[in-house]
Amino acid sequence: KLKGIMLGIALVLVLASNVNGFCNFTDPSEDFQNNGNRLLLGGWFEWDKENGVTIVNYYIEPTFTMRGLQHIFRALDEIENNVECVQFNRLYYQPQGSDEKYLLIRNLNVFRNCEGLAGQVGSIGNSIRTLDMFRDVCINGWWWPVDGPWTSIFIHEMFHVFRIMHTQKRNDRDKYITVHDNNIIEKAQYDICQDCKVPPKRFPYECNSIMHYQNGLFAKDSRKPTMTTKNEEVCKQSDLDRFNSGATENDWKMLKWALDCE
Repeated sequence: KLKGIMLGIALVLVLASNVNGFCNFTDPSEDFQNNGNRLLLGGWFEWDKENGVTIVNYYIEPTFTMRGLQHIFRALDEIENNVECVQFNRLYYQPQGSDEKYLLIRNLNVFRNCEGLAGQVGSIGNSIRTLDMFRDVCINGWWWPVDGPWTSIFIHEMFHVFRIMHTQKRNDRDKYITVHDNNIIEKAQYDICQDCKVPPKRFPYECNSIMHYQNGLFAKDSRKPTMTTKNEEVCKQSDLDRFNSGATENDWKMLKWALDCE
């Protein structure tokens, strides 16, 4: 059963790859057309602000259990507690036929019996951003702990909601890790994002980031690595090999930067 759970956890970053093309940041210092504002590339809308605070209204489809709702609320509280310039407001009725911006949180109920765990982020039109979990907290009575993988994956997806890319797609990643293309099924999932610009001096490369792929994802041969470290002091192989269950201090700093609250 444990083997099935770990395989399911690994699926999260596979399915989260759907957002790779949308998490584009531009550092204002590197783009003179930006005029000091962070541009959203790829056509996604900007969240509205009030007095410097990013406002995210969200609606949860009635497909989650009460335990699932508790996990969602805990994840959103954790983000608010670490990022002072964002505010989440729950909508109890889904907007119909309006241009109101909101986050739509859905349970696709793809996996059953706790055998899979995954999420993805997308968009509908110009006003709805979607966050899909592929199952509830659990099925058939077996529950994850409150701070378990389900909540971590939800937070990972929330970083994508704000267009944070996967760490291994940074353009400075080759200084820290070796990507073994010959053992990767879908090489595009490891391609460097040329449009995603993160100031490296401000945000050091971290292999234990909640946004870093786990070694072995998209592997042709599961006995061989997809990534290995170049420097154990900077990037531990053990961090690459494990599921990163929590955001680091630099993850939170990057999210503040993305929301322009620094």
